[in-house]
Amino acid sequence: MVDRIQRAFSHPRSVVITILASMVLGGVSLGSGLAADDHIHQLIVSGSREVRGVSEDRVDLFRFATPETTPTLMNDGLFPWWANPEVNFSFWRPLTSWLHLVDHIALGDAPVLMHAHTMLWHLLLLVGLWQLYRALITPRWVAVLALFVYALDDARGGPLTWIANRHAVIGTALSVWSLWAFHRARTEAMTAPQRFATDTASWVLFALGLFASQGTVSVCGYLFAHALFLQRDAWTRRLTRLVPYALAVFAWGITSRSLGYGVHGSGVYVDPLGEPLRFVGALLERAPVLWLGQLAAPWSEVWNVLPLYAPWLMPIVMVSALVVIGVWTFVLVPVWRRDASARVFAVGAVLATIPAAAAFPADRLLTWIGIGASALIAQFLADAWSTTATSTPSLRSFTIRAVAFSAVALHLVLAPLLLPGRAVGARSTRNSLDLADNSISQSADVRDKTVVVINPPSDAHLGYLPYRRAVDHVPRPARIRWLATGVSEVTIERIDDRTLRVEQAGGFLQAMSERLLRAPSDPMAVGQRVTLDDFEVEILRVTADGRPLTVLVHFGRPLEDPRYQWLMWKDAGLVPFPIPPIGGRVVVPPFDPLRVAFG
Repeated sequence: MVDRIQRAFSHPRSVVITILASMVLGGVSLGSGLAADDHIHQLIVSGSREVRGVSEDRVDLFRFATPETTPTLMNDGLFPWWANPEVNFSFWRPLTSWLHLVDHIALGDAPVLMHAHTMLWHLLLLVGLWQLYRALITPRWVAVLALFVYALDDARGGPLTWIANRHAVIGTALSVWSLWAFHRARTEAMTAPQRFATDTASWVLFALGLFASQGTVSVCGYLFAHALFLQRDAWTRRLTRLVPYALAVFAWGITSRSLGYGVHGSGVYVDPLGEPLRFVGALLERAPVLWLGQLAAPWSEVWNVLPLYAPWLMPIVMVSALVVIGVWTFVLVPVWRRDASARVFAVGAVLATIPAAAAFPADRLLTWIGIGASALIAQFLADAWSTTATSTPSLRSFTIRAVAFSAVALHLVLAPLLLPGRAVGARSTRNSLDLADNSISQSADVRDKTVVVINPPSDAHLGYLPYRRAVDHVPRPARIRWLATGVSEVTIERIDDRTLRVEQAGGFLQAMSERLLRAPSDPMAVGQRVTLDDFEVEILRVTADGRPLTVLVHFGRPLEDPRYQWLMWKDAGLVPFPIPPIGGRVVVPPFDPLRVAFG
């Protein structure tokens, strides 16, 4: 089998076939359509002012929440009542925003063409990655193997299926070309003007990458590792070559913050500079999960739902992650010692994990980590196949064989099979959100209604609805209110004609999506009130960590007022909620996650 694999990756057309396979399997994303943030972007680039609180700048698409806009978004029901009004959740990605505007002007907002635009960047990324691998990895067939591992990893499906996540594809594409040019300027015979031009091109590509996605900073780890392991001149000269990149990051960061971009007050995203201690804690938790997703299984996203459905699995998964990382470190030692490029890829990938840990674990964050990890997997397999055949039986040889077998099964067989399914993930998300949207009236009179939902499965099931209906020119409610979420049992008790007591088993802010707009450092206190236009929430009881447990909800009109539409989640959609009489009590069970995910 090893000989057949080596012959396959040695074929003259193996590179073209690998890239074509990635384009075909990932290209099923062309039919994914729009979902979630895609609708927010469509609304902004169209110049619509129908939804208050969204960015009014057609090239400022990633300013989702600011202290100026969050109160409006809460009042109109796009954000939940438990959001922190001071939250800032915005990213400076001007190049990506401009390209979305190009989609609107030149492509007519056709989802298929917009996905095709993303696939062109994916193609540019793969071609650049091949140039990088070919320059750093020998023999050639191992470089092709590394390209295969990266290009057909099912983790590529996440950035491809979301048009709004195109920024990661653009940033990574520009990153690999920048790194390749940097390496070329160090290793090829050039005149001084040619080297200056190549270095300038590398820096410009890096700077453009920063304007596309903040994740481009991840390539700095690879640049540093290159200087550390592949360059042989004086240390002062090596470090001097990195100064322009450091200055670019510094200038980008200062400008971004001065323009009001950044993350503050989120319980999911962490600002490494603004909250260093919290970020260190997040890094220690998230880095092993990301590397488990990169090297083995399960998908990184699974970590985010374990606290709700299987908290007892969390220590098992964490220990498994540390074991997997330890075993891979053990088997990679010979490759590390023998090959300087392996050291570049290893250190670069580890350093690329640091910025990735600022967000919740997700395989879409592996685009930069995967550059080095895919090369290491290929280099390990080549080394394992060449040494274990002649090695004497030992614990090391047994471990190497076991890891090699699992790597072939996971990265060469299973991952390509899973890639098409993950490349249409946006379609699955849209179908899940449709369950809520289709349950709410689309007639003209809904514009005068306040839709009150007792227990949606998540914030997303209601929060995205106004954006989508505005884009599709479908009537939408005047306001949306949700009292809790359906992640656990909700008890509703009628106090008087306008007041409900709401208790969430286990407390509010349990799910990751609920914590997106409120950080643990912003607990809520007994007696605290959240006042919206026609709706006030008073905190009666809180959990030990400052999350609301029981609240009083005061409405501006009697609950039977026909301008309210009362709904609750049941099975796989919203159904009318029978308002209890004064003194009455209703217990609403939690939702079934499988029915929500698959209808």
